[in-house]
Amino acid sequence: MSYNVPSYKIKVGNFEDRGDASKFMRKVSGAFPSCFIVPDIVTIKISMSINTTLINELTEKYLSEFIAIREHIHAS
Repeated sequence: MSYNVPSYKIKVGNFEDRGDASKFMRKVSGAFPSCFIVPDIVTIKISMSINTTLINELTEKYLSEFIAIREHIHAS
């Protein structure tokens, strides 16, 4: 019998292009060395006003909090 540590799949970001996604990935790759970019199709209604910069900043903030929680759990 063997036990494999579970993998967590977390999808973050709303990046307009691969370059922006790559910049973000470099920021988090220290905490998540096996992270990678997954292309996706995002449907945006024209009537919606979306501030992608704000969305990406919030994504980074909450991901940072997740990293801190993850590190705390692994330290216990």
